[in-house]
Amino acid sequence: MTEDVRATPPDPDELLTPAEAARYLKVHRNTLLRWRKERTGPPATRLGRQWRYRRSVLDRWLAEQTGGGDR
Repeated sequence: MTEDVRATPPDPDELLTPAEAARYLKVHRNTLLRWRKERTGPPATRLGRQWRYRRSVLDRWLAEQTGGGDR
């Protein structure tokens, strides 16, 4: 018997670690860290001593950087 495995869409409210966010944006983790320090990158949330990036915020930030559409 085979299982019906379907990919579920990612949760837009999911909090990503800096490493996960960098992979999602396809940039080096150090680039993301530099953007955070320079305040030029996507907004991050601090939870205690850890930084997290909400997937929906990354999507919105990326759309703003690319003019809102794929080219």
